[in-house]
Amino acid sequence: METPDFPSYFLIRIKLARTVNEIHGDLLSTFPDSCPGLSTLQRWNIEFDKGVFALEKKTRPGRPRETRREENVARVKRLHSTSGCRGVPTIYNCFQASDGGCRAPKPPQRARPSLPAGTTANRSTMIEYLRRTGKRFLSLKKNKIRLKDCLLMWDNARPHTATDTRKFLTRRDVEPVKHSPYSPDLNLCDRFLFQKTILGGHEEATLAVQRAIRRVSEDELYDQLRKLRVHCHDVIAVGGGYVY
Repeated sequence: METPDFPSYFLIRIKLARTVNEIHGDLLSTFPDSCPGLSTLQRWNIEFDKGVFALEKKTRPGRPRETRREENVARVKRLHSTSGCRGVPTIYNCFQASDGGCRAPKPPQRARPSLPAGTTANRSTMIEYLRRTGKRFLSLKKNKIRLKDCLLMWDNARPHTATDTRKFLTRRDVEPVKHSPYSPDLNLCDRFLFQKTILGGHEEATLAVQRAIRRVSEDELYDQLRKLRVHCHDVIAVGGGYVY
């Protein structure tokens, strides 16, 4: 079966004033295993708005075919068994680059953090974080989440209470809730997750949280998050008072 012409279909639907999410939903229901991802459709939409969207398939850089020749496979096996070469960088050095047509291995790709460590939090970074987070939630294939459906556990820090931040949230129908500025019931930042434990800096605290989460099963984690949401709504209902 030939691969459907997704770019042409996208071009037709976008000219009929369909949104990217609607087009993605239609494609996903018809071609669940082969349809392009939402990020690809969003990129096409940007190219269409700029007038640079092209139906021709663009050439994609990738591994040259000659690297999969039988003699190269045999050489890798010999290196692995005789000299004990392990890992792509070591085998690449043994190949001496120019002989087998191999390219230098790419460095490992790391996920970008939401905010780099040491970033100064102000109204601009807070709004950008909210905007980026909202887009990620809406890009989910199932159970899309709107920002107004989220429970933002904030305190009275300046980036949270800045006029621009509040206007940004108001435009997205996020309802602010007044509460005690240092209430551990409504702000997890004021909770002591590791009581009587001194942690030396951001990295050590991150590792401690990761170790603690690994000890919790997925079902237990979801159960605790559900309980946390219920508890927060109980506190909100009594105007920020304590709930036992």
